[in-house]
Amino acid sequence: MARIRCFLVVPTERVRVSLRRYSRENTPDCCLLYPGKYSYHTTMVFLREEEARRDEQGALINGLGPTLPRDDPRWPRRCGCGYTFTEADTYQHFDELIYRRADSGEEMPLRDAPAGAMWEAPWLDRFHRPQGAHNLLVKLPDGSDWAVDGPANNCNWPGDDARQELHHCWPRRGAPPDVDVSKEYGLTCTAGAGSIMTAHWHGFLRNGYLEG
Repeated sequence: MARIRCFLVVPTERVRVSLRRYSRENTPDCCLLYPGKYSYHTTMVFLREEEARRDEQGALINGLGPTLPRDDPRWPRRCGCGYTFTEADTYQHFDELIYRRADSGEEMPLRDAPAGAMWEAPWLDRFHRPQGAHNLLVKLPDGSDWAVDGPANNCNWPGDDARQELHHCWPRRGAPPDVDVSKEYGLTCTAGAGSIMTAHWHGFLRNGYLEG
């Protein structure tokens, strides 16, 4: 059984701004690099790093500045799969908040964080009742982000069941990154027996380790 040690990442107040091109067709499996039902072509080129700027609600607005002219040579021309972007495809200034590993000081946007990265997501608190200070997310070995405090796809207390608002599908204990998930820790449904299952990974979060 593979075990991956989890580690906490915390936000800085710096942002990575990139030039992004992407297609909006969402044709199934159109891109070999981003396959699936909602496949699309996308490429980013790093532009600069700058201090975070936010609106009144706290959302990043670094990427909302004037867009470079479309004939600027820094715009990506092709997706990594070989697809050539057309004039109809989107031009975007893309901003990403930079996070810092609490254990090593290494910095990265969440998109580049390896498996085991764990971070608090206060922006989800209005959607899912947190079990700690804020909602918790974990990067899984298949690259997907797992919302520990969110609902499981196979939750058997859905919709208008009164228990839905009172339980968590993945009850957790411990301070990040030493988090342990178990069905024994509180009111919960029967979904998953405490395991995490995605299209490409199945495992558990036990005492700060992803095990699968």
